[in-house]
Amino acid sequence: MLPSFCFRCAGEEIYYYLELTRQKYEPYGSAFAGTGLRGGDHGRNCTAIPVMRRNEVGSTRPKTGPVCVVEYTALEHNSIHLQASLLNSVLAGSLGLDVKSLYTCNFRQFIAILAISRSQLPVIYHYGSFDLFAFLFMFRKRTTFVYHNYTPARFFWRWEPLVAIRSLFTRMQLLLMPRRTAWIAVSPWNAQCLKELDFSDVRECPCIVRGSEAGEQGAEPALLFVGRISPNKNCLELVGQVRKAAHLLQTKITLSIVGDVKPGCPYGKRFTSYISEISSVDPLRIRWYRGRVSQCELDELYWRSWLYVSMSLHEGFGLPVCEAIAHGVPAVYLECGGTESVLSGLGMVPLQERERFWSFLVNFIESKQAREELLGRQKQVVNSCMLPKVEETIRSVYGSFYLLASGTLA
Repeated sequence: MLPSFCFRCAGEEIYYYLELTRQKYEPYGSAFAGTGLRGGDHGRNCTAIPVMRRNEVGSTRPKTGPVCVVEYTALEHNSIHLQASLLNSVLAGSLGLDVKSLYTCNFRQFIAILAISRSQLPVIYHYGSFDLFAFLFMFRKRTTFVYHNYTPARFFWRWEPLVAIRSLFTRMQLLLMPRRTAWIAVSPWNAQCLKELDFSDVRECPCIVRGSEAGEQGAEPALLFVGRISPNKNCLELVGQVRKAAHLLQTKITLSIVGDVKPGCPYGKRFTSYISEISSVDPLRIRWYRGRVSQCELDELYWRSWLYVSMSLHEGFGLPVCEAIAHGVPAVYLECGGTESVLSGLGMVPLQERERFWSFLVNFIESKQAREELLGRQKQVVNSCMLPKVEETIRSVYGSFYLLASGTLA
Protein backbone atom coordinates (compact mmCIF):
# COMPACT_ATOMS: atom_id res chain seq x y z
CA MET A 1 0.00 0.00 0.00
CA LEU A 2 2.83 2.43 0.83
CA PRO A 3 4.58 2.06 -2.55
CA SER A 4 1.34 2.72 -4.42
CA PHE A 5 0.71 5.78 -2.24
CA CYS A 6 4.20 7.12 -3.00
CA PHE A 7 3.76 6.62 -6.73
CA ARG A 8 0.35 8.29 -6.63
CA CYS A 9 1.75 11.30 -4.73
CA ALA A 10 4.70 11.69 -7.07
CA GLY A 11 2.57 11.53 -10.18
CA GLU A 12 3.98 12.07 -13.64
CA GLU A 13 7.33 13.46 -12.52
CA ILE A 14 8.19 10.00 -11.15
CA TYR A 15 7.43 8.44 -14.51
CA TYR A 16 9.56 11.05 -16.23
CA TYR A 17 12.61 10.30 -14.10
CA LEU A 18 12.19 6.55 -14.46
CA GLU A 19 12.09 7.06 -18.22
CA LEU A 20 15.09 9.37 -18.03
CA THR A 21 17.21 6.64 -16.41
CA ARG A 22 16.49 4.36 -19.38
CA GLN A 23 17.29 6.92 -22.06
CA LYS A 24 20.35 6.56 -24.22
CA TYR A 25 22.10 9.85 -24.84
CA GLU A 26 25.22 11.20 -26.44
CA PRO A 27 27.29 13.46 -24.16
CA TYR A 28 28.10 16.71 -25.88
CA GLY A 29 31.88 16.34 -25.60
CA SER A 30 32.41 19.26 -27.99
CA ALA A 31 30.91 21.61 -25.40
CA PHE A 32 33.90 20.97 -23.20
CA ALA A 33 36.39 21.60 -25.97
CA GLY A 34 35.69 25.34 -26.13
CA THR A 35 33.50 25.29 -29.25
CA GLY A 36 30.95 27.63 -27.69
CA LEU A 37 28.08 25.14 -27.92
CA ARG A 38 25.22 26.50 -25.84
CA GLY A 39 22.09 24.91 -24.51
CA GLY A 40 18.73 25.45 -26.13
CA ASP A 41 15.24 25.30 -24.70
CA HIS A 42 16.30 22.56 -22.30
CA GLY A 43 18.16 25.10 -20.18
CA ARG A 44 15.49 27.73 -19.69
CA ASN A 45 13.83 26.22 -16.65
CA CYS A 46 16.70 24.14 -15.41
CA THR A 47 15.91 24.71 -11.74
CA ALA A 48 12.29 23.60 -11.98
CA ILE A 49 11.09 20.03 -11.64
CA PRO A 50 10.09 18.90 -15.15
CA VAL A 51 6.62 17.40 -15.41
CA MET A 52 5.91 15.78 -18.75
CA ARG A 53 3.01 13.87 -20.21
CA ARG A 54 3.56 10.19 -20.85
CA ASN A 55 3.56 10.61 -24.63
CA GLU A 56 6.11 13.45 -24.43
CA VAL A 57 8.91 11.48 -22.81
CA GLY A 58 11.69 10.77 -25.26
CA SER A 59 10.05 12.72 -28.08
CA THR A 60 10.06 16.46 -27.42
CA ARG A 61 13.09 16.59 -25.08
CA PRO A 62 16.36 17.27 -26.94
CA LYS A 63 18.86 14.43 -26.53
CA THR A 64 21.57 16.33 -24.70
CA GLY A 65 23.63 14.93 -21.87
CA PRO A 66 21.42 14.81 -18.76
CA VAL A 67 22.68 15.50 -15.25
CA CYS A 68 20.64 15.42 -12.04
CA VAL A 69 21.16 18.02 -9.31
CA VAL A 70 20.09 17.03 -5.78
CA GLU A 71 19.67 19.66 -3.06
CA TYR A 72 17.72 19.99 0.15
CA THR A 73 15.18 22.72 -0.52
CA ALA A 74 13.82 25.07 -3.16
CA LEU A 75 13.17 27.94 -0.74
CA GLU A 76 13.79 31.17 -2.60
CA HIS A 77 16.26 32.74 -0.15
CA ASN A 78 18.14 29.60 0.85
CA SER A 79 21.79 30.31 0.03
CA ILE A 80 22.57 26.79 -1.23
CA HIS A 81 19.48 26.81 -3.46
CA LEU A 82 20.43 30.21 -4.89
CA GLN A 83 23.90 28.92 -5.71
CA ALA A 84 22.53 25.69 -7.17
CA SER A 85 20.17 27.69 -9.40
CA LEU A 86 22.98 29.90 -10.72
CA LEU A 87 25.19 26.87 -11.31
CA ASN A 88 22.38 25.04 -13.11
CA SER A 89 22.01 27.98 -15.49
CA VAL A 90 25.71 27.86 -16.35
CA LEU A 91 25.71 24.06 -16.76
CA ALA A 92 22.72 24.27 -19.09
CA GLY A 93 23.83 27.35 -21.00
CA SER A 94 27.59 26.92 -21.27
CA LEU A 95 28.00 23.14 -21.21
CA GLY A 96 24.76 22.27 -22.97
CA LEU A 97 23.67 19.86 -20.23
CA ASP A 98 20.07 18.86 -19.61
CA VAL A 99 19.79 19.74 -15.90
CA LYS A 100 17.10 18.30 -13.63
CA SER A 101 16.72 19.27 -9.97
CA LEU A 102 15.35 17.17 -7.11
CA TYR A 103 14.76 18.27 -3.51
CA THR A 104 15.25 15.89 -0.60
CA CYS A 105 12.82 17.82 1.64
CA ASN A 106 9.99 17.04 -0.79
CA PHE A 107 8.39 13.71 0.16
CA ARG A 108 6.64 13.55 -3.22
CA GLN A 109 10.02 13.09 -4.90
CA PHE A 110 11.21 10.20 -2.74
CA ILE A 111 10.72 7.55 -5.44
CA ALA A 112 12.34 9.78 -8.06
CA ILE A 113 15.41 10.30 -5.87
CA LEU A 114 15.59 6.56 -5.20
CA ALA A 115 15.37 5.85 -8.94
CA ILE A 116 18.13 8.34 -9.73
CA SER A 117 20.37 6.86 -7.03
CA ARG A 118 20.11 3.46 -8.74
CA SER A 119 20.57 4.85 -12.26
CA GLN A 120 23.70 5.56 -14.32
CA LEU A 121 23.04 9.30 -14.56
CA PRO A 122 25.70 11.78 -13.39
CA VAL A 123 24.54 13.41 -10.14
CA ILE A 124 25.66 16.66 -8.51
CA TYR A 125 24.70 16.61 -4.82
CA HIS A 126 24.79 19.92 -2.89
CA TYR A 127 25.77 19.11 0.68
CA GLY A 128 25.53 21.51 3.64
CA SER A 129 24.18 19.46 6.54
CA PHE A 130 23.08 15.97 7.56
CA ASP A 131 20.77 14.42 4.99
CA LEU A 132 19.52 10.83 5.04
CA PHE A 133 19.35 10.77 1.25
CA ALA A 134 23.10 11.34 1.07
CA PHE A 135 23.53 7.70 2.16
CA LEU A 136 21.95 6.64 -1.14
CA PHE A 137 24.62 8.47 -3.13
CA MET A 138 27.84 8.29 -1.08
CA PHE A 139 28.87 4.91 -2.51
CA ARG A 140 27.77 5.81 -6.04
CA LYS A 141 30.61 6.34 -8.52
CA ARG A 142 28.75 8.79 -10.77
CA THR A 143 28.07 11.31 -7.98
CA THR A 144 30.06 14.34 -6.92
CA PHE A 145 29.19 16.24 -3.75
CA VAL A 146 29.42 20.03 -3.63
CA TYR A 147 30.63 20.99 -0.16
CA HIS A 148 29.12 24.20 1.23
CA ASN A 149 30.42 23.42 4.73
CA TYR A 150 28.41 23.04 7.93
CA THR A 151 28.50 24.99 11.19
CA PRO A 152 30.02 23.04 14.11
CA ALA A 153 27.82 22.13 17.09
CA ARG A 154 29.75 24.33 19.54
CA PHE A 155 28.04 27.44 18.17
CA PHE A 156 24.55 26.14 18.96
CA TRP A 157 24.54 24.26 22.28
CA ARG A 158 23.51 27.30 24.32
CA TRP A 159 20.75 28.59 22.06
CA GLU A 160 19.61 25.78 19.72
CA PRO A 161 20.55 22.32 21.06
CA LEU A 162 18.57 20.51 18.35
CA VAL A 163 20.58 22.28 15.67
CA ALA A 164 23.74 21.31 17.55
CA ILE A 165 22.68 17.66 17.51
CA ARG A 166 22.06 17.80 13.74
CA SER A 167 25.51 19.32 13.35
CA LEU A 168 26.99 16.34 15.22
CA PHE A 169 25.13 13.99 12.88
CA THR A 170 26.58 15.90 9.93
CA ARG A 171 30.07 15.33 11.27
CA MET A 172 29.32 11.62 11.74
CA GLN A 173 27.94 11.35 8.20
CA LEU A 174 31.08 12.91 6.76
CA LEU A 175 33.20 10.41 8.71
CA LEU A 176 31.11 7.52 7.33
CA MET A 177 31.57 8.57 3.71
CA PRO A 178 34.18 6.69 1.66
CA ARG A 179 37.49 8.56 1.58
CA ARG A 180 37.43 8.39 -2.23
CA THR A 181 34.12 10.28 -2.48
CA ALA A 182 34.35 12.97 -5.16
CA TRP A 183 33.99 16.51 -3.75
CA ILE A 184 33.86 20.00 -5.20
CA ALA A 185 34.60 22.60 -2.49
CA VAL A 186 33.32 26.17 -2.90
CA SER A 187 36.32 27.76 -1.15
CA PRO A 188 39.96 26.94 -0.38
CA TRP A 189 39.07 26.61 3.31
CA ASN A 190 36.29 24.13 2.54
CA ALA A 191 38.77 22.10 0.50
CA GLN A 192 41.19 22.12 3.43
CA CYS A 193 38.44 20.94 5.80
CA LEU A 194 37.72 17.98 3.51
CA LYS A 195 41.40 17.11 3.17
CA GLU A 196 41.74 17.14 6.96
CA LEU A 197 39.05 14.42 6.95
CA ASP A 198 41.32 12.44 4.59
CA PHE A 199 39.16 12.80 1.47
CA SER A 200 41.44 12.29 -1.51
CA ASP A 201 39.34 13.52 -4.46
CA VAL A 202 38.76 17.22 -3.72
CA ARG A 203 38.52 19.95 -6.35
CA GLU A 204 37.73 23.64 -5.95
CA CYS A 205 35.18 25.80 -7.75
CA PRO A 206 33.97 29.05 -6.12
CA CYS A 207 30.41 30.16 -5.64
CA ILE A 208 29.02 32.42 -8.36
CA VAL A 209 28.94 35.99 -7.07
CA ARG A 210 26.19 38.18 -8.45
CA GLY A 211 27.01 41.86 -8.92
CA SER A 212 25.60 44.95 -10.57
CA GLU A 213 26.51 48.46 -11.57
CA ALA A 214 27.20 50.69 -8.58
CA GLY A 215 24.36 52.99 -7.56
CA GLU A 216 24.29 56.22 -5.60
CA GLN A 217 25.84 56.02 -2.14
CA GLY A 218 24.08 57.57 0.85
CA ALA A 219 25.28 60.88 2.30
CA GLU A 220 25.27 59.62 5.90
CA PRO A 221 27.24 56.62 7.26
CA ALA A 222 25.32 53.43 6.48
CA LEU A 223 26.38 49.87 7.24
CA LEU A 224 24.80 46.62 6.07
CA PHE A 225 24.60 43.01 7.19
CA VAL A 226 22.76 40.24 5.30
CA GLY A 227 22.13 36.88 6.97
CA ARG A 228 19.84 34.99 9.29
CA ILE A 229 19.71 35.93 12.95
CA SER A 230 21.42 32.94 14.54
CA PRO A 231 24.19 32.26 17.07
CA ASN A 232 26.91 31.54 14.50
CA LYS A 233 26.18 34.81 12.70
CA ASN A 234 26.93 36.63 15.98
CA CYS A 235 24.46 39.45 15.30
CA LEU A 236 24.20 40.53 18.95
CA GLU A 237 27.90 41.27 19.18
CA LEU A 238 27.85 42.96 15.77
CA VAL A 239 25.19 45.44 16.88
CA GLY A 240 27.11 46.10 20.09
CA GLN A 241 30.36 46.81 18.22
CA VAL A 242 28.68 49.12 15.69
CA ARG A 243 27.01 50.90 18.59
CA LYS A 244 30.42 51.51 20.20
CA ALA A 245 31.70 53.00 16.95
CA ALA A 246 28.67 55.29 16.69
CA HIS A 247 29.10 56.54 20.27
CA LEU A 248 32.81 57.21 19.72
CA LEU A 249 32.22 59.13 16.49
CA GLN A 250 29.18 60.92 17.93
CA THR A 251 27.45 60.72 14.58
CA LYS A 252 24.31 59.04 13.35
CA ILE A 253 25.06 55.63 11.85
CA THR A 254 22.41 53.46 10.21
CA LEU A 255 22.87 49.69 10.41
CA SER A 256 20.58 47.81 8.03
CA ILE A 257 20.07 44.13 8.85
CA VAL A 258 18.46 41.84 6.27
CA GLY A 259 17.53 38.51 7.81
CA ASP A 260 14.84 36.72 9.75
CA VAL A 261 14.72 34.51 12.84
CA LYS A 262 13.34 31.04 13.35
CA PRO A 263 10.02 31.03 15.24
CA GLY A 264 10.68 30.39 18.91
CA CYS A 265 14.47 30.68 18.59
CA PRO A 266 15.88 31.94 21.95
CA TYR A 267 18.73 33.76 20.21
CA GLY A 268 16.26 35.54 17.95
CA LYS A 269 14.17 36.58 20.94
CA ARG A 270 17.24 37.94 22.70
CA PHE A 271 18.25 39.86 19.57
CA THR A 272 14.75 41.32 19.17
CA SER A 273 14.74 42.40 22.79
CA TYR A 274 18.21 43.98 22.53
CA ILE A 275 17.54 46.17 19.51
CA SER A 276 14.18 47.29 20.96
CA GLU A 277 16.12 48.73 23.90
CA ILE A 278 18.08 51.07 21.62
CA SER A 279 16.44 54.47 22.09
CA SER A 280 15.62 56.98 19.36
CA VAL A 281 18.28 59.38 20.70
CA ASP A 282 21.01 56.74 20.37
CA PRO A 283 23.56 57.55 17.62
CA LEU A 284 22.96 54.06 16.19
CA ARG A 285 19.81 53.60 14.13
CA ILE A 286 18.74 50.04 13.33
CA ARG A 287 16.69 49.14 10.27
CA TRP A 288 15.73 45.48 10.43
CA TYR A 289 14.25 43.90 7.29
CA ARG A 290 12.63 40.71 8.56
CA GLY A 291 10.22 39.97 5.75
CA ARG A 292 10.81 39.20 2.11
CA VAL A 293 13.24 41.59 0.42
CA SER A 294 13.27 41.69 -3.38
CA GLN A 295 16.51 41.64 -5.32
CA CYS A 296 15.96 45.26 -6.39
CA GLU A 297 15.52 46.33 -2.76
CA LEU A 298 18.64 44.43 -1.74
CA ASP A 299 20.60 46.08 -4.55
CA GLU A 300 19.48 49.48 -3.26
CA LEU A 301 20.66 48.61 0.24
CA TYR A 302 24.05 47.56 -1.11
CA TRP A 303 24.42 50.77 -3.10
CA ARG A 304 23.50 53.08 -0.21
CA SER A 305 25.96 51.43 2.20
CA TRP A 306 29.41 52.70 3.07
CA LEU A 307 30.54 49.38 4.52
CA TYR A 308 29.39 45.79 4.67
CA VAL A 309 30.01 44.43 8.18
CA SER A 310 29.99 40.89 9.54
CA MET A 311 31.06 39.29 12.81
CA SER A 312 29.98 35.82 11.75
CA LEU A 313 32.02 33.14 13.53
CA HIS A 314 31.81 30.49 10.82
CA GLU A 315 31.37 30.79 7.04
CA GLY A 316 32.10 28.32 4.29
CA PHE A 317 32.34 31.02 1.62
CA GLY A 318 30.82 34.32 2.77
CA LEU A 319 28.58 35.00 -0.21
CA PRO A 320 26.91 38.21 1.10
CA VAL A 321 30.35 39.67 1.82
CA CYS A 322 31.46 39.00 -1.76
CA GLU A 323 28.15 40.23 -3.21
CA ALA A 324 28.57 43.52 -1.33
CA ILE A 325 32.03 43.95 -2.84
CA ALA A 326 30.64 43.14 -6.29
CA HIS A 327 28.12 45.95 -5.73
CA GLY A 328 30.90 48.41 -4.93
CA VAL A 329 30.81 48.19 -1.11
CA PRO A 330 34.00 47.39 0.85
CA ALA A 331 33.60 44.70 3.51
CA VAL A 332 34.98 44.42 7.05
CA TYR A 333 34.48 40.98 8.60
CA LEU A 334 35.65 38.86 11.50
CA GLU A 335 37.95 35.91 10.87
CA CYS A 336 35.59 33.01 10.18
CA GLY A 337 37.31 30.44 7.96
CA GLY A 338 35.90 30.56 4.44
CA THR A 339 35.57 34.29 3.77
CA GLU A 340 39.21 35.18 4.35
CA SER A 341 40.29 32.18 2.26
CA VAL A 342 38.30 33.57 -0.68
CA LEU A 343 39.36 37.20 -0.18
CA SER A 344 42.99 36.45 0.74
CA GLY A 345 42.40 38.06 4.14
CA LEU A 346 41.57 41.50 2.72
CA GLY A 347 39.26 43.35 5.16
CA MET A 348 39.55 40.64 7.83
CA VAL A 349 39.62 41.45 11.54
CA PRO A 350 41.59 38.72 13.39
CA LEU A 351 39.76 36.80 16.10
CA GLN A 352 42.18 38.10 18.75
CA GLU A 353 41.02 41.64 17.83
CA ARG A 354 37.36 40.67 18.15
CA GLU A 355 36.64 43.02 21.05
CA ARG A 356 38.15 45.92 19.11
CA PHE A 357 36.09 45.36 15.97
CA TRP A 358 34.62 48.82 16.51
CA SER A 359 38.03 50.46 16.02
CA PHE A 360 38.32 49.04 12.48
CA LEU A 361 34.86 50.40 11.72
CA VAL A 362 35.82 53.86 12.99
CA ASN A 363 38.88 53.88 10.74
CA PHE A 364 36.92 53.07 7.57
CA ILE A 365 33.92 55.29 8.40
CA GLU A 366 36.22 58.28 8.92
CA SER A 367 38.37 57.74 5.82
CA LYS A 368 36.80 57.55 2.37
CA GLN A 369 40.25 56.93 0.92
CA ALA A 370 40.70 53.85 3.14
CA ARG A 371 37.34 52.50 1.97
CA GLU A 372 38.18 53.03 -1.69
CA GLU A 373 41.60 51.40 -1.37
CA LEU A 374 40.13 48.37 0.41
CA LEU A 375 37.35 48.04 -2.16
CA GLY A 376 39.83 48.18 -5.04
CA ARG A 377 41.90 45.31 -3.63
CA GLN A 378 38.85 43.23 -2.68
CA LYS A 379 37.19 43.69 -6.05
CA GLN A 380 40.23 42.35 -7.89
CA VAL A 381 39.76 39.08 -5.98
CA VAL A 382 35.96 38.90 -6.25
CA ASN A 383 36.00 39.49 -10.02
CA SER A 384 37.31 35.94 -10.47
CA CYS A 385 34.09 34.62 -8.86
CA MET A 386 31.77 36.62 -11.13
CA LEU A 387 30.43 35.76 -14.55
CA PRO A 388 31.84 35.48 -17.15
CA LYS A 389 35.27 34.81 -15.54
CA VAL A 390 34.07 32.06 -13.20
CA GLU A 391 32.45 30.28 -16.13
CA GLU A 392 35.82 28.93 -17.26
CA THR A 393 36.44 27.39 -13.85
CA ILE A 394 32.98 25.83 -13.86
CA ARG A 395 33.55 24.41 -17.34
CA SER A 396 36.84 22.89 -16.24
CA VAL A 397 35.77 21.44 -12.87
CA TYR A 398 32.20 20.34 -13.57
CA GLY A 399 32.97 19.50 -17.20
CA SER A 400 35.69 17.03 -16.23
CA PHE A 401 33.38 15.43 -13.67
CA TYR A 402 30.60 15.07 -16.24
CA LEU A 403 32.86 13.54 -18.87
CA LEU A 404 34.12 10.95 -16.39
CA ALA A 405 30.70 10.23 -14.87
CA SER A 406 28.99 9.88 -18.25
CA GLY A 407 31.65 7.48 -19.53
CA THR A 408 32.99 9.83 -22.23
CA LEU A 409 36.45 9.59 -20.69
CA ALA A 410 37.89 6.28 -19.56
